[in-house]
Amino acid sequence: MKRWRTWAWKACCWSAYPRASSAAPATRPCSTDGREIRPGAASPALQFIQQVRDEAHRFAITGHRGKRQKARTTSRLEDIPGIGPRRRAALLRHFGGLAGLRAAGEEEIARVEGVNAALAARIYATLHGLAPPAEPG
Repeated sequence: MKRWRTWAWKACCWSAYPRASSAAPATRPCSTDGREIRPGAASPALQFIQQVRDEAHRFAITGHRGKRQKARTTSRLEDIPGIGPRRRAALLRHFGGLAGLRAAGEEEIARVEGVNAALAARIYATLHGLAPPAEPG
């Protein structure tokens, strides 16, 4: 068990090593207990730590790509009741994007085909952080 703890502690120290494909050397000295450790590129421990690091990076990058993709495919407009994919597409096409829609007033939004005054008021309120108007009924 003591040997594992020592190895794990050294492994943590080695985990800061850059990828072998980068410009920096893959084996930098690491000080533990006042000694310098210079593992060779063929060291199984170093290769294992590099594989763990590469896998952690791959996992993080994949998650970040998924998050960015979701942000690209979803829209704040979809959260507004009464707006589906067709109305969303019509609004974005008419105003050239979300920035153009945000700059438009309620009357201008209501001019888009399929959008009435009440829906235009909800859209405007949602995009500007206002309380949505109460629905009659």
